[in-house]
Amino acid sequence: MRHLWEAKIEEIYVDGSFVTNKPEPGDIDGYYVADAREIASGSIYDRLNQIAKSDVWDIRKREPDEEGIIKPLMWHKHRVELYPHTDDPPQFPESTFSHNFFVKRELELEKVL
Repeated sequence: MRHLWEAKIEEIYVDGSFVTNKPEPGDIDGYYVADAREIASGSIYDRLNQIAKSDVWDIRKREPDEEGIIKPLMWHKHRVELYPHTDDPPQFPESTFSHNFFVKRELELEKVL
């Protein structure tokens, strides 16, 4: 989260098995709100990678895990998946994936509770 705060990103949402009752949580999932132009151009990844002195923030760089599921480098290094999201979906519909994922998870949790 420190990298996001240093990049002046303050709207961050987290989820994942660590917020469940699982005895051994496996990962952290989440998203952060960023400028649509930075997401589309990839400059958000460059800025975060520069702060981190690593390339783990670039979610376009992905590798298969031990089961063959393609995951971002961040997951391989930290067991964390944080995706950028923008509130400007009509222009950049692909950037709403993470938001929609979490809204769906919230609705599923409400059904269970």
